[in-house]
Amino acid sequence: TLSLHDALPIFQYRASTIARTETREAYNNGAADNFRSMDVEDVEIMDGSGLGDICDEENGEIVSIDEFLARSADRHPNCTIGAAPVLMGEGEGE
Repeated sequence: TLSLHDALPIFQYRASTIARTETREAYNNGAADNFRSMDVEDVEIMDGSGLGDICDEENGEIVSIDEFLARSADRHPNCTIGAAPVLMGEGEGE
């Protein structure tokens, strides 16, 4: 049986994970609202852990705001996915 004293680091880690994940979601939803208010339609996914996982594969991908939010909500705990707005003319040589 694990004593409360021994379990405390586990509880602290779990609390940090929850806070980090919820903060990411709040930040990404707020960013999406701001992008929409500026008539931005697409965003570039900003992520990449360097671990060769799905985060690295999607880093730099351009998707709609709705697709970004769906992917953000479906991430692993502690994920650092974010997005940058794709402005008109970007990537078109203008």
